Amino acid sequence: MNRQTMIMIFLMTVMMGLIMSAWFTWQISGLTFDFISNWATRFVSTYIVVLPTVLLVSPIAQRLSKVFAGSTTLAKTIALDAWHHNARGHAGESFVPWLKTLAPNVVISMPLGAFRGEIHGTAKAQEIYGAIAAASPRLTYEKPLRVTEAGDTVMIEFNDYGTIAGYPYTNRIAASFDIKNGKVAAYREYFGDIDPAVVAMMTSASTAPRAESHSNSNAKET
Repeated sequence: MNRQTMIMIFLMTVMMGLIMSAWFTWQISGLTFDFISNWATRFVSTYIVVLPTVLLVSPIAQRLSKVFAGSTTLAKTIALDAWHHNARGHAGESFVPWLKTLAPNVVISMPLGAFRGEIHGTAKAQEIYGAIAAASPRLTYEKPLRVTEAGDTVMIEFNDYGTIAGYPYTNRIAASFDIKNGKVAAYREYFGDIDPAVVAMMTSASTAPRAESHSNSNAKET
């Protein structure tokens, strides 16, 4: 949750609390000489209900509004949220929010590296992303080039760049999400335009990438 959203929620809940507590106070006691003190007391008790209610309901309302407005489906919304969490993990933040989007029996398919192939379950997923975090990734996921869906499967295609384990890195990725019961039941990555030197690094090759192999790369450390 960004700073602007936090400020908006704070202001909205304060205004809701003031209006609701004023209304309840007027309904119960009318405009008596102690109206202000009664209002202030009732505002406190009202606000401790309003704030957690808004925090709980607003993400659900936001998702449903997108579905009812026809701008996106629930599966696409969940997949994009998961993709953003994955992006933040690769930017150097925690992977925990991404791991929370995964179903307990999730199937993850990786194209390269020590975990190449299919892995099953969140325990193995924690192992994968723990290893990625240990490599100190500093990657920037660019805005998706396209998002397509077929039923409960959502495909997100995007470019990313930066460094991982100190190596310059650029890639074009198609990430596939299978959504079931509000969770990511399967996640698959397909690599496109990736530097062969990065492939060597990710497959634990003994030779370091040559500097000239990145002369045309637009990668930069974030």
